[in-house]
Amino acid sequence: MDKKHLKLTKSRLTRPMRRFIMAILICSFFIISPTIILYTAGYRYNFEKHKVKQTGVLSIDIKPRNARVMLNDIEIKKSIPIRLPNRAPGTYHLKIKLDGYKSWEKDINISSNQTTYIKDITLIKESKPSEILSDQNGIQNIYGTEDSSSILLLVKEKDIYEILAFDTIEEKLTPIIRTAIKPDISVSPFFDIAYIIIQEESNKTLHLVSFDNPIDPTTIEITSSDIELQWNESDLFEPLYIKDKNIIKKISLDGTMSSISETLSSLWYVDKDGNLWEVKEKSLIQTEKEIALYVNEKIENIFHINQNRVILELQDTFFAAQYYKNNIHDIQHVYGIPTYFHRDTLEWWFMTEWELTSVYEDGGSNLLNRSGDKLKQAKLLDKDGVILFVTDEKLKTFNPGYYVGHDILEENVADVTPLTKQRELYFLRSLENENKLYKLMY
Repeated sequence: MDKKHLKLTKSRLTRPMRRFIMAILICSFFIISPTIILYTAGYRYNFEKHKVKQTGVLSIDIKPRNARVMLNDIEIKKSIPIRLPNRAPGTYHLKIKLDGYKSWEKDINISSNQTTYIKDITLIKESKPSEILSDQNGIQNIYGTEDSSSILLLVKEKDIYEILAFDTIEEKLTPIIRTAIKPDISVSPFFDIAYIIIQEESNKTLHLVSFDNPIDPTTIEITSSDIELQWNESDLFEPLYIKDKNIIKKISLDGTMSSISETLSSLWYVDKDGNLWEVKEKSLIQTEKEIALYVNEKIENIFHINQNRVILELQDTFFAAQYYKNNIHDIQHVYGIPTYFHRDTLEWWFMTEWELTSVYEDGGSNLLNRSGDKLKQAKLLDKDGVILFVTDEKLKTFNPGYYVGHDILEENVADVTPLTKQRELYFLRSLENENKLYKLMY
């Protein structure tokens, strides 16, 4: 055999070698193929926990839609809303930013076989306050509601009080009431309505003001010297209850009154369904439904009642509890003052100097925030649930759903009113002992 054929013969694979290679290929097929299939199905191996887990999904839908989304400092080159499947379970740092807005960032957790939603977020603008009505002096307080586009200003000049309506869209100021006595002003937590009570000598007048048309208030002469008022949460057109002597009446926006009930109790409440509740000793009574709730504490005031829950004011605290027929359960004592009613979720916020607590529609409660700064006011900033806190040093936001917040103005301000539809914040700033009105876009 020549050298050429001898070399070919020696280089051929032997049968054992061929069998070995075939075995490797077969094993590789049964290992690699399932791995590829599992990977495609969303399974990943966790090297830290030495386990195979299915991936999760990250869904992001925020405003403005042209914001940039960074995940672990890597920009996601997709348009919002964004859906990112096949994400390995774990913790990621999410940052959302846009020129002219405050960055929103948070560590988020993606869980196996679950979708993590980042939604109901609107970025806060980076803006500076601008002075409004620079020639108006003597502003004492401002009043408004989240859904309105008008605010009321209480102004004092030369011992005369004047209430002015300011249209924030037209930027038009209209005087509506003048008085020598400081008026009592209350804004309904349920509707865009305010009442103004003016007591001058023996005359008492009640003015109902709609924020939709504040320049045309309804004026009602009050003949009794001793009246009690309660906001009606069920009817915009009859927004107020008044107890004159022993008769409870509804007051409509046009000033007409209609009697609905009678009570001898000084502690009474008409709920959303029109049922009259009274306090008798330490019990809360609803006669028509034959409900008698024994509280076993001295009741100072009936604050709010719905079909599931009662909130009562005691001497040093508020009493919140669920009830069914004649039984009270899940009793909680809530500290602070009621500062805001959330019209969408029907919860009440109670604020102390350091904490904000929510009492929900069903009677449950939750600590929304514990602040390191002394709180002066807490109001809803937008429909996504962001809260505005007013402290002695700043205005700051807090989103209780994500525990994310921002400082939006480092300054001591007074009397703040957010207009959520316009995303405008109106507040008083004191300059040389004179309050001036400012607007901040957010």
